[in-house]
Amino acid sequence: MDWGLTLTLMLGGLAVLLLIGLPVAFAFIAVTTVGAYFVLGGDRGILQLARNSAQSVANFQLAPIPLFILMGEILFQTGVAHRAIDAIERVV
Repeated sequence: MDWGLTLTLMLGGLAVLLLIGLPVAFAFIAVTTVGAYFVLGGDRGILQLARNSAQSVANFQLAPIPLFILMGEILFQTGVAHRAIDAIERVV
């Protein structure tokens, strides 16, 4: 299958899934799974997708990023961030 046709079908499938109201994460999972099945060669593509997913989750170098986002959201929601900024403004 030509790469242009594959790209068009995958983007079209993604657009259709999003237009029918499927959440973005599930739409991406569905399109990725179908794309891996056809592009990477059937069952071998699905197995490779599973291996790559397991290896990327095992990579701890990117683990702090969501934790920093969570910490920032907690500081914002509790008001600690605003109080800290006010305190720094008084000092300066």
